[in-house]
Amino acid sequence: MIEMELMEGDNFLPEQKLFRAVIALAFDDARSLTRSRVAAVLKSKAHRWFTYGCKDFILICSLAGLNAQVVKDKYLKMYHNKIINFTDKEIKYINSYWKFYNRRNKNDNR
Repeated sequence: MIEMELMEGDNFLPEQKLFRAVIALAFDDARSLTRSRVAAVLKSKAHRWFTYGCKDFILICSLAGLNAQVVKDKYLKMYHNKIINFTDKEIKYINSYWKFYNRRNKNDNR
């Protein structure tokens, strides 16, 4: 799947292989079918990383020798085609986590 595409070929610099592995791991986290709370949160974080296209996402893609928009589009295509999805139980875990996370950060900023 996408992880294999990212790692194909021998003509990458070692640093590019490293950052491609980071992207492949994020795809793997996003595609996981999990029952654990921790894995559901990692899945959520991977989803946000791909969909928000923040600075570190763009940097990692660049260091991997990839176009960030192309990577994001591949992710969104997988999401819209239901290759990546969230179960009701995962959504419950994720919502609980982000509620706690936001409450904790709000208290830390006082």
